[in-house]
Amino acid sequence: MHAIRIVRVLFLTLALAGCANLKEVRDYAGEVTKLSAYTELTTRFRNTYEREQPYLSGEADRLAQENDKKRKAAYAK
Repeated sequence: MHAIRIVRVLFLTLALAGCANLKEVRDYAGEVTKLSAYTELTTRFRNTYEREQPYLSGEADRLAQENDKKRKAAYAK
């Protein structure tokens, strides 16, 4: 009786694993490892304006510059 239950659980686990599409999970895990270090993440956050700037204009650019000054001031401490 106990062995049948183990076989059922094993079969159910294998069936569900076969149905899962893990490509997106693997892709996400591969991208996350690129930014896993704390210093890399903080540097990326601090330099947000440099990445956004080519896509901004007018009021959005002005607001982004203000946010950039606040971010850089926080990292200067």
